[in-house]
Amino acid sequence: MLKSSIRRSLAPLCEQTRVPRLNLPYHCSPSLRLARLTVTYRYTTLDKPSGRTVPSQCRSYSTSGKEVPPHEDTPADSTEDAPFDLKWMMLRAFENTASAPWLNLLAPDHEDRLRRAYSLFFQIKLTLSRVQDPEEAIQFLFEFDNVVPVPPTSEVGRARRVVAILTHTIVNQISSIPLSSPVREKYPDIFNIHGALVPLSDIHLEEPDGAVEDWREFWARAQPVLFGLGEKLHEAGFGIDSEG
Repeated sequence: MLKSSIRRSLAPLCEQTRVPRLNLPYHCSPSLRLARLTVTYRYTTLDKPSGRTVPSQCRSYSTSGKEVPPHEDTPADSTEDAPFDLKWMMLRAFENTASAPWLNLLAPDHEDRLRRAYSLFFQIKLTLSRVQDPEEAIQFLFEFDNVVPVPPTSEVGRARRVVAILTHTIVNQISSIPLSSPVREKYPDIFNIHGALVPLSDIHLEEPDGAVEDWREFWARAQPVLFGLGEKLHEAGFGIDSEG
């Protein structure tokens, strides 16, 4: 059930997604530098979870009755004859992941929870790098980082909700690994960085629908920590295999 749900929600991403290389200065934010990435996505299967959700000591996120806002500004939604637009299809796929009933299920294997955390981080990267036109990509990422407020049904507003929900889920997936687990001793760098992300999640990601009251404050602090966590997960071997 978990595997089929993930496959359905990520179906538009199963083909290679290439983002044009931009000549951006090194000092740009991590999300702006994402525009320089060429990303190849390959779905990585997860073991069937135990059906347990995030334990009581971890703040859980519930998607029950909480849907992503209607896609009022999505041109591809307005007519059946609308042309195919990859960036909107990808955004819809990520929104499906953010509202999926399996999102908070925990795999019995603790390392599989780290794999799940990386797979969600990878979707955040794709959410931010899916705009393929160079000028449009720079404008989108600038607004994503800085502009407040934005309409919740705008492209930026929808992307922020996806990122907030998935970031919160990443924190909870890793937090759910018991303190006594050998995985914590095996990968101390991952849990050290995760520890810096926990208070930001507790302060800013309280709303179950992904709304963040002060986005600029949250993202300025959380972005480098989140991307550092993703890098450590990848270095530890939990990243998605891009070689097919």
